[in-house]
This record gives sequence, structure tokens and C-alpha cells, in this order.
Amino acid sequence: MGRATLRTSRTTARIVGVLFMIATAAAIAGDVAVLRPILNSQDYLIKMAASEHQVILGALLLVVAAFASPAIALWLYPVLRERTKGGLALGSVGFRLIEGVFYAMSVVLLLSLLTLSQELVKAGASASSSFDTAGTVLRAARDWAGLVGSIRPSSGSAGDVPCHHHDVDRSGCLQPSNRCAGNRPSGMADRQGLQSLSRLVPVY
Repeated sequence: MGRATLRTSRTTARIVGVLFMIATAAAIAGDVAVLRPILNSQDYLIKMAASEHQVILGALLLVVAAFASPAIALWLYPVLRERTKGGLALGSVGFRLIEGVFYAMSVVLLLSLLTLSQELVKAGASASSSFDTAGTVLRAARDWAGLVGSIRPSSGSAGDVPCHHHDVDRSGCLQPSNRCAGNRPSGMADRQGLQSLSRLVPVY
């Protein structure tokens, strides 16, 4: 392996690692830390209207994740194309692009919920029932967009859904929940690309 190829592999490994961290941190911070306390409350529309800046911050973090997620597969594509079958490399890019699109859909639905909450505040309590119905539909659509966007192939078959359920053990660490029984890990193509990079880049 030439020095130029080695430098390229090292650069790719660093960039992919940074993108993984950005995508993961942005998604967790935006959805779990910023948005979930608002969206999971019973009076979430009122809370959204009162926390406009917090909702916008969560939306911006999800936009970052929407761009970082496809970028991972794009940077891994040359490695996957050389080290695996071409279909796996194209599949990785395709499913990551789909994931990014559904991230974007989730942001659009989130901002629609924000607009709905602001209109509810203007209309007053008398019209709350119709706004609640619309809010339920938008929130469900956002949840489904996130679920569909997380579907990626595993072990050579498409349609496996990664498990997002975790329990906290006695030491305070997150562990896969029993509700995940039967689910296989997703992101096979991403892991294959990272493993290929680890073989290409020597460790000193």
C-alpha cells in the first residue's frame, strides 16, 4: 500500500468517525434532550408555544443529523466499493440518503407542530379540541417518519428495525432492553466500511 493511499485511508477514517459522532450527538441532543420533554407532556402544544426557541434548537440539531447521516455513507462508499460487493456500497448510500430525507420530514412536521401550537394560543381554549386532533396526527406522523427513516438492511436483508429501547442497569449504564429480543443490529454496511478502514490503517 502506497503512502498516498495510506494517508487517504487515514483521512477517511477520521472524517467518518467525526461524522458518526456528529450525527449521533445531534440526534440524541435534539430529540431526546431538547424535544422529548416537551413532546411527551400532555399539554405539549402549550409547552411548544411557550418554548419556541427550544423547539427551533431541536429542529436545527436534527437538520445537522440529517446532513451528517448521509455523509457517513458517502465517505464510506469508496472503501465499501473496493472491499465488498458493489450492491452493499450502493445500498449503504441509498439507505443513508433515505434516513436523511426522513430526518428532514421529521423537522418539517416538528415546525408544523410549532405553528399549530402558536395558533392554539391565539385561538384560546374554546378551539382546543380541533387543535388537539391536528396535533395528534402531526405528532404521530413525525414518529412514523423517524421509525421509517431508521430502517436499514441487516445481515443482507432489508427491513430490520434497529432497537431504540434501553433499560438502565444498577450501575446507571444503558443496556438493550428485553423488548429488543429478536431484533438484529442494523447498519451492517457502515460497520463493514469501518472494519475495512481499520484493516487499511495500521495502528502504531
